[in-house]
Amino acid sequence: MKTRSILGMATLVPVLLGLSLFTTTANALGPLDGEVGVTWWSHDIDDGGNNIDADGTGIYGELWWADGWGVAGQYFESDPGRGFGTASDFSIDLKRRLISPTDNTFLAIGLGWQNAEFLGGEDTDGVRLLAEGRVGLGLFFVYGEAAFMPSMSNAGGRRDIDGSEYEAGVSLTPFPFLNLRLGYRVFNLDYRGGSEDSDGYYLGGAFHF
Repeated sequence: MKTRSILGMATLVPVLLGLSLFTTTANALGPLDGEVGVTWWSHDIDDGGNNIDADGTGIYGELWWADGWGVAGQYFESDPGRGFGTASDFSIDLKRRLISPTDNTFLAIGLGWQNAEFLGGEDTDGVRLLAEGRVGLGLFFVYGEAAFMPSMSNAGGRRDIDGSEYEAGVSLTPFPFLNLRLGYRVFNLDYRGGSEDSDGYYLGGAFHF
């Protein structure tokens, strides 16, 4: 694992732990709902010249307040091996529910920050815009998410970078404290003269509080 990947994980872990610890002292804010979990992402990376099989671990977490505000963060890593190096992406978002008839049925929008590392180690970052929706079905909910990064910083020789992220899947809550997810994720970085695209299935398991 590269040093940068370790640092990326180290950046997100305190944020997610802080979200969990915050619930013990935030009673004045009203009911809170959140989760902290880990993922396994099996995907391919297309860098314009190679289609590379990659696997990667990740962590994610979110916290919602009763009045419809939320904060979320996630980190995904790609490790194709065979001399290609690693890649990673990290994001954190502030979200607001626009419609929320139930806890697991809502439409939300968000504003956040995205950092992404290309294969080979160069990184880019910028503001991201988020739209998210869920539909609750008893112990299940189906979900979808789309994020757009319209203008990201230059990375080495890469210029005019923008990005997008799409996720869709289903979640099961067999016990009040456990949340399981199966989803499909697409992450794209486009730049002048090329792109780097990652897509594949992921499994997740989270502690729900």
